[in-house]
Amino acid sequence: MGFLDNDTKASVPIDGTAAYQMIVASDLPGAWMLLTKADISSSPDLVYNKAFCLRAAGRADEALELSRTAFRRLTEGVPQRSFDPVGTALVSAMASPGPMNPAMPEIDGTYAGLQARWLYCLCLIDCGETGECARVAAPLTQLGIGPTVKGGE
Repeated sequence: MGFLDNDTKASVPIDGTAAYQMIVASDLPGAWMLLTKADISSSPDLVYNKAFCLRAAGRADEALELSRTAFRRLTEGVPQRSFDPVGTALVSAMASPGPMNPAMPEIDGTYAGLQARWLYCLCLIDCGETGECARVAAPLTQLGIGPTVKGGE
């Protein structure tokens, strides 16, 4: 396993927890080595975390496609609820969305969807699609967070 694309596919499943922990530890290259085989059919956390890494690497178009997929999969059919005052304050204090814990979609679908919405909006901005971002970001502004154009995240 490495950074070279030798067009081989390992039969080993992707370890989403290890990839998440690597991103949290700022080891994006290590996480990428695990996530490189993930695609739109992978679990939502893997799709999200791969988009997260692609965005960090400046691969805007690829990040947009995956973040859109993660956003749709993590928000469709998930009932939205409000956060308590402490939760709202903590979300509002975040500078940007973080990586997705593989357990989060099952534990709290609303928060997982919020993370996916935020990353998707940032990817839309990166690709110049500010109009679509404004539409998608509406629920974020209710929490006091809002993606801004490059340089102001």
